[in-house]
Amino acid sequence: MGWTHTKQSLLLADIKRRCKNSGEPFDLDISDIVVPEFCPAIGLRLDWNAGLRADNLPSMDKVVPALGYIKGNVRMISFRANRLKNNASLVELQGIISYIKTHQPYQ
Repeated sequence: MGWTHTKQSLLLADIKRRCKNSGEPFDLDISDIVVPEFCPAIGLRLDWNAGLRADNLPSMDKVVPALGYIKGNVRMISFRANRLKNNASLVELQGIISYIKTHQPYQ
């Protein structure tokens, strides 16, 4: 078992424990942790060795948060992207983008 597989197993065990404690749905296994080379949301190169809470650490994202950690509802993105979208709605994120576009001193 390689280092990456070990990190994936630890991530999966942590999520399973949290779901058991919270009652959130969970039915994942190790094959559900597919880590792309780059974050599909913001383009950072993902790195399991980046360090705890590093921006480019792989992080499991629930596509539809209310469904929980179930097959077909999770993707691996960067820790930074997951923090940014944490509990924001699409409308809120679009509002932030609009605000940034209209309030940048140099465009």
